[in-house]
Amino acid sequence: MTYSLASTLSRLTLLAGLATVASCPAAGIPGLGVPGGGLGPRPVPQVSVSAVVLETQPTNQMLAAYYCKQAVSGPLSMGCRVFGSTPAKADLRFTFRVELEAKNPASIPMPVVSALVAFAAYPEATGAQNLGTVCVSMCEDPSSCPQVADACASDEPQIRGVNDFANAAAGFLVNAALTGGASIDNLRMPMVPPGGSLKFVAGLTLDIDQTLALLSRLGGDVIGDVKAGRTPKFTIPWAVEGSVWVRFEGFGRIGAGFPRQTGAWALR
Repeated sequence: MTYSLASTLSRLTLLAGLATVASCPAAGIPGLGVPGGGLGPRPVPQVSVSAVVLETQPTNQMLAAYYCKQAVSGPLSMGCRVFGSTPAKADLRFTFRVELEAKNPASIPMPVVSALVAFAAYPEATGAQNLGTVCVSMCEDPSSCPQVADACASDEPQIRGVNDFANAAAGFLVNAALTGGASIDNLRMPMVPPGGSLKFVAGLTLDIDQTLALLSRLGGDVIGDVKAGRTPKFTIPWAVEGSVWVRFEGFGRIGAGFPRQTGAWALR
């Protein structure tokens, strides 16, 4: 089933629910209406990270060949041959996906309208420009989906917005795409069914130049290793956190943060 079909079914469900309220104003519907026409308690969505998966990455040997070429020149550069040919910079790219799950506590559909993802490599390091953020807006019509400037701004103290990550390095985290693919449908608004849950994926890429500079500073004695003919062994600790904003009929835009997740990528 595609998102377009899910979106259509969700809109039909919403229209049917509203029609019921209009014809039976005294009837209470959990999460939407209460006797007398009130909206009832404010729905509180739940969002969590179900997985963070590294999809594309260079090998330790590829990185060794790159750093050796950068560190050694002249006749001594012949020693870099031990690491193989120098890779193109494009082959040193890191891409990964963050899998999120949103749960809808209400009896009406819950569209996801925007998401903020903050990613840090070597999160315990300070002053290393190792934090990046991306904000993406979703639309019912992905062919016309302008990115809203304040889509990830938060007016709720307990929900972290883009201003809470003001120290993020510009461009470190790039290429946000919903569902992890490259088609226009990536920006189609996920619609979480009433009382149900839905998983969606943010596909992300780290800026190559900033990542290579970060690895050379925090990845151990990289230059010393390659000059000695040794292949460095890279293990990259990471942390992911952020927020998602949804919209409920009658309640407007509601934010939900997802807890910080940590892990490490060991390159081969």
